[in-house]
Amino acid sequence: MFVPEPAKMKDRKNLYRWMPRIGALAFSAFISLFVQDAFSHPGTSAVGIIMHLLPVLFCLLVVLFAWQREWIGALAFGTIFFIYAWQSLEHPWWIAAIGGPLLILTVLYGLAWRVRRAGP
Repeated sequence: MFVPEPAKMKDRKNLYRWMPRIGALAFSAFISLFVQDAFSHPGTSAVGIIMHLLPVLFCLLVVLFAWQREWIGALAFGTIFFIYAWQSLEHPWWIAAIGGPLLILTVLYGLAWRVRRAGP
């Protein structure tokens, strides 16, 4: 089936627009799994659960602020990646598991910002 070129470009722009948002929400869901660590200690309190959920809330705030300004997402997730990588130098698997998705989100938000700046 023949699809006119503008429709293909619109689909590609939508893909660039939505991939970082979906990826960031999926990453937030992934790191929310670490809340289960709070339950492994006897006498878990609400404070422990909230402390484990702070990174999730921060990522969701980044998604909220970057919804219309993708450069904010690229800057924030890139900064988080470098801080996390620096703090976890002796644990390369941690960097791969947590930092890898952060780096991918940085690139996706950067692409989305660049596509938006290119115009219609």
